[in-house]
Amino acid sequence: MRRRRAGLSAAALDGAERRLADHLDRLIAPCSLVAGYLAIDGEMPLDLALSRCRSRGTRTVLPVLDGRSMGFVEITDETPLVTRRFGLVEPAHGEAVDPMSLDAVLLPLVAFDASGNRLGMGGGFYDRCFAPVAERRAAGLPAPMLIGVAHALQRVDALRPEPWDVPLDQVVTEAGTVLARNIR
Repeated sequence: MRRRRAGLSAAALDGAERRLADHLDRLIAPCSLVAGYLAIDGEMPLDLALSRCRSRGTRTVLPVLDGRSMGFVEITDETPLVTRRFGLVEPAHGEAVDPMSLDAVLLPLVAFDASGNRLGMGGGFYDRCFAPVAERRAAGLPAPMLIGVAHALQRVDALRPEPWDVPLDQVVTEAGTVLARNIR
């Protein structure tokens, strides 16, 4: 799956990014604080979607890795970025933002299914960071909406989740929104 997405041409990625941003606009327009990522290795680009968020006053944050943990730092159009571990592009510096204060999190993935299962890169950073989401929701506390972002070609019939895997609320591709059922 990683080879398939990495094999997409620059023109295909550009067109897909524009269509994805249009779908995301409708979904995250009411949000005031959104987490995204900067694409590597053929991941679906979010630059346009995050730029649109900032232009309408939505604050945006990017992930920052620290050991086995992941945090988030707010960015603006002027935030200096650096390439760090795993080739991830992160803010050079900034103040940490509580992950549970986010309205929506746009997560990269390798594969997904219609039940909201996500196959990531294997580091478990997003699963560890957002493990409290289900418990918070059950207690009636606010928790971020978890939105997988992918190319439509990354959809598979079914994934077998591990107990520690955090399911997605929805997945958005260039072809539209897949409503995950979260049957777990």
